[in-house]
Amino acid sequence: MGGGNRNAFGLAFDANGKVWNSRLCNADSDNDGKTNGVELGDPNCVWTEGAVPEITSGLSHPGVCEPWDSERCLAHNQWEFCDREVFSCPAMDATEDLKGGESDVRTKFATPTLCGMDTGCTNLITGWGPGLPGQCFSERAAFRIGKHGYKYAVMQMHWNNPELRSHYTDSSGLTLFYTPNLRPNDAGSFVVGQRYLDIKPGLESHTETAMASSSCTRKMLPYPIHILNNVLHMHYLGKSGYIDLRRNGNKLKTLGRDDVFSYDSPVQHVHDPPIEFLPGDEVFVSCTFDSRSKSETTYYGYDTSAEMCYGFFQYYPVIGNLTSMLNYKDVELCFNWGPRGGGEGLIVGGCSLTNAVIQSFSMKVMAKCSMTGDVCQPECKEMVKETRLNDECMGNEDVFGLVKVLSEGEPRLENIWRAFESCDDEIKMDDVLTRLILSLV
Repeated sequence: MGGGNRNAFGLAFDANGKVWNSRLCNADSDNDGKTNGVELGDPNCVWTEGAVPEITSGLSHPGVCEPWDSERCLAHNQWEFCDREVFSCPAMDATEDLKGGESDVRTKFATPTLCGMDTGCTNLITGWGPGLPGQCFSERAAFRIGKHGYKYAVMQMHWNNPELRSHYTDSSGLTLFYTPNLRPNDAGSFVVGQRYLDIKPGLESHTETAMASSSCTRKMLPYPIHILNNVLHMHYLGKSGYIDLRRNGNKLKTLGRDDVFSYDSPVQHVHDPPIEFLPGDEVFVSCTFDSRSKSETTYYGYDTSAEMCYGFFQYYPVIGNLTSMLNYKDVELCFNWGPRGGGEGLIVGGCSLTNAVIQSFSMKVMAKCSMTGDVCQPECKEMVKETRLNDECMGNEDVFGLVKVLSEGEPRLENIWRAFESCDDEIKMDDVLTRLILSLV
């Protein structure tokens, strides 16, 4: 699906007019001593489009010099993310009592667990991706651990394996450094972003936006904070983007602009000195996507084949409930809601969403549908049709989608959504058959 700069073979293929011929076949684009044809299973340069190559196993990459760590290849495999300097953090290096090593794994998280993006934890401490050397915290602030701070952490590892291969292994990990030498402030993190994306295929440029409004930040910030750093996050359709800080309706400062965004080489925008962020200020996030590689609409999702539009921020001093200020279409999600929140109402599409509304809907689904979501029970199908026809709240597609976003991380409610949607395929098939019959009458 692309992403980042082209490798040596990609450049050679483009320069050759995107044509496979003997010239490109006999070239050695990555300088590893093997021709492109040999690496791709066409040593005699006879392959034509649509045909099966002469050799289909034991192949190698024509754009990556291999073996990767050989003396010959170390001089050629010099992409940007491999050229970064060794991780250095002056604030960390200046602390004599700095420690690092094996972490104490608590019983609760002793066994790796397959899960979604939500682990039940609400605070993001740090993150890493290809192209980032590491996370260096300021001497002004850090994350407190121990008796009066974080007592355990969960580490998520995200892999993308579209071919569903079973022989891949991974040995990457994370080293945390800590010190009893407390910083002046406790650090925190929050995210601003759009939770509903609809990116049509074949578009050279499509922009989605999100904003933490002045009314939201007045509600979430009891006092001024200072932004230490921020990073823009999209997936492989990401083309460019920026994050602006606004005050009194006017742009105060651009907190980060990525004119050429690359998922494989994210840019962390560090602010030294930190940027003051006042209650009533606004954060505006703009993400531009290029969907010309897609043949179907791309929606919001965790997979790299789906998309995101987020701005991640680290700041100080920490505010306990400041973790996210999100949008779902034009609705601003700037409050605590659901079983872990206060259950306050939200008016969307003429519907007043409260915990009581969700509980009533949940009871109806539990009584009619299979909670595993893998069987469509007849009574469930009729209940779903009736709900979507007559229920002004949960029958509204926008409201239903919004509630799913609000309830992320609640396993019981995730089962409810799965059960409610268990008959969707059959209902769609019924609709197709009905339209076909009507067209024949």
